[in-house]
Amino acid sequence: MQKKNPSARKNINNNLTPQAIAQSIVSKNSPYFLIDIRKIPDEQHVKYIKSAHSIPHSELRALLPQFDKQKIYIICDWYAGSLASRKAIVTLLDAGLDAHELPGGVDVWYQMNLPTDS
Repeated sequence: MQKKNPSARKNINNNLTPQAIAQSIVSKNSPYFLIDIRKIPDEQHVKYIKSAHSIPHSELRALLPQFDKQKIYIICDWYAGSLASRKAIVTLLDAGLDAHELPGGVDVWYQMNLPTDS
């Protein structure tokens, strides 16, 4: 019998939109934990998503034991589908965490004028 790979599971949540995430993260009880994997400060420039935690992919694996398995982890990179975000998602899924990519990436978040910090 072949063992299932947790990173191979479907990772789709139709209710996961930038707007829904933005509305939720203002709550202290938000199920979402946003991880900005962009290299800092080179790629981050001036703005970043409000409440996002800056954790470059290279540091992600070392921090896994600290992650709450009850949270839904949202990986934030400039664009959806980047190699870095896919690698980060696989790292989290392999650790048994619920992980998704920010729909549209950080670029779309900015275009939608959703909450950012400077």
